[in-house]
Amino acid sequence: MVSESTLRRVERFEKGLELLEEVAQVRIEEYSDDLRLQSISERNLQVCIETITDLANVIIAKKGLRVPSTYKDTMKVLQEDGILSKKLAQELEELVGLRNIIVHAYADIKAEMIHENIEFFINLLKEGLKGLLAFCKRNAIDP
Repeated sequence: MVSESTLRRVERFEKGLELLEEVAQVRIEEYSDDLRLQSISERNLQVCIETITDLANVIIAKKGLRVPSTYKDTMKVLQEDGILSKKLAQELEELVGLRNIIVHAYADIKAEMIHENIEFFINLLKEGLKGLLAFCKRNAIDP
């Protein structure tokens, strides 16, 4: 049984992905000139990344794994325990780094970089959430 809180987070994650997919269809010229579109993509990337890290931290706590030293370290902890592949963990760590830039160094964000990579980010987010939820199901972890 998945908790109500997790269900709400997954629903919000899916809505965020829908918005990101809409933004991905916009031409780069329009995206670069539209702060509203940039804000939509940045906020929804942040929410989706945080959904994954929240779920990762639930798994870490319920399995009694080492406490991550940083937000990015969360993915490494899961990789060390074989929950995530090294490749997926590294890619998710990079996304967590992007989330940190969005939250703390927002003036340094390059709109073109976000837009150029948005499809990759979407696919990575889908893969990450799917993998973590499948792990929870296989191991009877109620996130």
